[in-house]
Amino acid sequence: MSAITTAPAQVGNGKAVHYVRKDTFHSHTIGCGRLVSRELTAQEAADRRACGPCKRAVEVLATEPPAETEAPAAGAAEQTPAAPAEDDQAAKVADIERRVRPLDADTVTTATMFDPELTYYTDGTRVVMRAKDTERTGTTFGVADGAAPYAYQAVRWDDGGADLVAPHVLHRADQDDQARRQELVTEVAARTLVLASHATAHAFQPVDLPDGERIAWTFRTGHGARAHYHWVSVRNIISQGDGSEYRWQADQAALLARRTGLDDAPMAEHIAVVTAEPTEVLECMAAALDPDTVRLESDGAARWAVVRGGTFLGTVHDEGARMRRGRYAAWAPYAERRDGKVGFHHDLDAAKDAVAQAWPVEVAEIAGELGVPVTQVMEVAEQVDQDWKVQGRRAVLRAEAYTGTDGRVTQAAAVEVRSRLAVPFHGPAEYDGPTGLCGYDDHTAPLLPSGKLAQYDRQQGVMWVCPGSCRPARGSREKLTMRDTTAVFYHPPPPAAWPATPRTATW
Repeated sequence: MSAITTAPAQVGNGKAVHYVRKDTFHSHTIGCGRLVSRELTAQEAADRRACGPCKRAVEVLATEPPAETEAPAAGAAEQTPAAPAEDDQAAKVADIERRVRPLDADTVTTATMFDPELTYYTDGTRVVMRAKDTERTGTTFGVADGAAPYAYQAVRWDDGGADLVAPHVLHRADQDDQARRQELVTEVAARTLVLASHATAHAFQPVDLPDGERIAWTFRTGHGARAHYHWVSVRNIISQGDGSEYRWQADQAALLARRTGLDDAPMAEHIAVVTAEPTEVLECMAAALDPDTVRLESDGAARWAVVRGGTFLGTVHDEGARMRRGRYAAWAPYAERRDGKVGFHHDLDAAKDAVAQAWPVEVAEIAGELGVPVTQVMEVAEQVDQDWKVQGRRAVLRAEAYTGTDGRVTQAAAVEVRSRLAVPFHGPAEYDGPTGLCGYDDHTAPLLPSGKLAQYDRQQGVMWVCPGSCRPARGSREKLTMRDTTAVFYHPPPPAAWPATPRTATW
């Protein structure tokens, strides 16, 4: 076997030349162990100084003796054809097996200046390698020392062959697979139960606790102004009643149900049926049960239709690999350009996603996000439409098949409508939790689990408590505020350390 080859590489935006191994995939340098950003050409490397540890590591690798092989008999090269690729791969695996040492238990190293805490998995552990958009699964069978400050983990891949891999990119596959399977079980069970009682359910959105735990999903039933929001918990409990007018209300109802224990009665028999299915079947079931899944359907030679459920979103054309601008041309009827072109992409999935993103937004969906009446969104959309027509831009209200409160607007127009209807937020700048509309003025503020607003400043940077603090939030902006219903003049109390009025001294 020939000596291990190396290549010059760059770390971040640094000017020094580092070196990385070329015999297999490695994401870190062989000397200082730093993460490589890109490889350098010979011309680029000639104009830079070399990293000391990496340069010494290259010298060490160059002196390593090749693997011991039997000398071929005289004239064998003339009589025997070239060895197939399978023999080369087998020789590589044999060389790795010769160099590695067994590992009987998981080992965790301490963090250094260049490397985080590294984990080496015991022999026979299922692992997955994730790096540079590459994912491969395999089984560990030892570790091997090299020129780098850390050891390499030997992995025998499921698709054949073996490699020495840096531990930075290896993860335990069993834990990931088990967590993913549990997510699929709960999601498939919840969607199946929802679609059995709500045939028009769509637009599922997750509801998570602050620590990231998934507790429920919200979903919509109906379209346009007739849409309502419901929730279903991971324990297969569906909200009762006619639903909520806005999504944030269903989100808060799901959180309240978890706190009060209203979803503590799981339907074990329903989940048991789903649990018996293998992981591959669960993934197919989850995709089939998701009405919002965007997929490609063949529509002739080198042409695909992009559909979501039963809705046609646009098309993708394959114009050939020689197209430098991107071989896949995406087209959508509601694109910003008048000719309907969305863009050109080198990846088919990227073209599909671009077509889906050009689909217009429901006016009722914008109203649900901002907490304003649908009629107000329509008024603003019509105003934007008139302003853009004067500028020569494409019309905003593109779905002529929809009328009244069921209308849709283009994606670009939806951004403009949201900005015109947006209200200021009064509260801590770092706050990212739920918000509600103030009952005193037209702004939003932090929302407590009780449905009341937290105590906050009247304006940003002004240390006066707003009269709307600790009062229930308004359900929508169409409700009148305290300023509209009463003639209350607010006088903030003086600070606690307000100085007393000085008395006039008498002489």
